[in-house]
Amino acid sequence: MPKIKTFKDMHWQAIEMRWKGYSYQEIAGKLKISKDTVKSWFRRKNGLLREHYKDYAEDQYIKYYRNRSNKRQ
Repeated sequence: MPKIKTFKDMHWQAIEMRWKGYSYQEIAGKLKISKDTVKSWFRRKNGLLREHYKDYAEDQYIKYYRNRSNKRQ
């Protein structure tokens, strides 16, 4: 799947809200779009934001564990 070159703010907001545990319905309500649109963005195959969300989640995990290890030292 090709990566999006230019994201709208709503795409980044959706990714961040999904990471924080918001439901599709909550994301749709906050962004004033349909729940089906949000679901399609995160769809397993060919979802517009699927790969970007995976990258975002990986970055968040890395930051979390890096901060944890720095606090232990």
